[in-house]
Parts: sequence; structure tokens; C-alpha cells
Amino acid sequence: MPDFSELFRVVDIPRKNRFNGIYYSIEFITEKFNKTNFNLGSNIYVGNSASNSSNHFDIFLQLKKLNLDNRKVVVPLSYGCSRYRFLVNLLGKQIFDDKFKPLLEFLPISDYNQILSDCNIMIFNHKRSQAIGNILFGIWAGHKVFLRKCNPVYHYLKSLNIEVCSIEEDLLVDNMNTLEYKKQINNRKIITEYYSEKQIVKNYYEIIETLEN
Repeated sequence: MPDFSELFRVVDIPRKNRFNGIYYSIEFITEKFNKTNFNLGSNIYVGNSASNSSNHFDIFLQLKKLNLDNRKVVVPLSYGCSRYRFLVNLLGKQIFDDKFKPLLEFLPISDYNQILSDCNIMIFNHKRSQAIGNILFGIWAGHKVFLRKCNPVYHYLKSLNIEVCSIEEDLLVDNMNTLEYKKQINNRKIITEYYSEKQIVKNYYEIIETLEN
């Protein structure tokens, strides 16, 4: 994310000497996931950990105002702050009752993938760059992803022409449906283009060639 890196730059480095650094390819992230279709459920996935930077409480209160019917609110809390985990778990149960589904332990990948497949909405209420792997996965898998507009990741994805929603403007009852098929296809195409193993290898070859010259 070029614009985000500028916020923390102390030494001015010419752009020709700046490179994209990607650690995991989209093939690696989605290795155990069904790649044949976008057959998603209707549950809602919120946050990525038991960290207050996920701002769970704000989202819970917003979701409370919407008509969720029988949709479950899935909240991964398997790692992070134990005290915060307790509070999120307590509030989630009070607001959503049996619709609240916290993930308190690490799960086998097949079980976790099934939970993801049962969701069609993913909400990440972070103010900073966080949960990138989860966000990229969600976009690739066809989920409708909601991010805060102040999050640099939101603007970066928009610059790639990826369909991503803002929490401030788009988190409405009429918008809690599955992303249109054409947009799912386009999102997957873009993520694959920028985060494929082939592109990662190309990025590192560029770094090596620059260092050698």
C-alpha cells in the first residue's frame, strides 16, 4: 500500500527503489478452500481477533438495529486479549442471544473453511491496516467486505478497482445481501492478479535485479 507506507517514511527512498513485499500467495491462503464456486451462506463474520482494535462493540450496536432474521454473527476470538475476549463474548450474547457464534478455539482448517463458507458478509472495523490476509481471502472467496473509510486498506483496494463497502455509508439493511456474481468474479480476478504466486516471484526477481545493478 504505497500511500500507507508514506505515513511512516523517515528516510526518503526513490520510488524506483521501492518494492511490493508479499509473504503469502492467494493460492497458499485459499489452498484448502473450495475454488469451484461462490456458494456462500448468509451469516455475518465480524473482526479477526480478541483485540480492541477490531472495535467489535460499535459493529454489534449497528447490527442490532438491522433485521438479521436467523443469521448468525460469527466472531473469531481464538487469540488476543483474554479480558477483551470475555467482554466481547458477554456483550455478543446479550445482544444476539443464540445468534452469536464466537470462535474461542483454533479449529481444523476444514471446519474453519466451512464456517467461512456459511458467511456472505465480512466486517472489519479497524482504523489501521490489519487483518490483511482475512480481507484478501474474503474478497477472493466472494464475500461482501466492509471496511472503515479511514482504514488505508479501504482506499488501497478501491484503487485496484476492487468492490469493497464502507462501514460508514454502506452498512445498511438493504445492503446485507450477497455480492453480485459479476463483482465476485471481478474481485477474484484482481486479487489473483496482484497476489498470485507468479506475481510474488516476479516481485522478488525485481528486487534481486535492482540489488545486483
